[in-house]
Amino acid sequence: LRRHYDLILVAGPPLLSSAGSAVLGQAVDGVVVIIERGTARTAIEEARRQLNFLASETLGFVFVHGS
Repeated sequence: LRRHYDLILVAGPPLLSSAGSAVLGQAVDGVVVIIERGTARTAIEEARRQLNFLASETLGFVFVHGS
């Protein structure tokens, strides 16, 4: 896909509740974290710690209202 597209977005499983997210995070160039309103600060801090171990760059955080 990289040969055909400049940017590819992949929606992955929740970072803190799935080992698959860590595997996916190591296979991509960058990660954007989506945080729903009401997420505990401690969960956000834990997600940041986990992201530090991934080979990909944390590109940013998006805060959404949620449903």
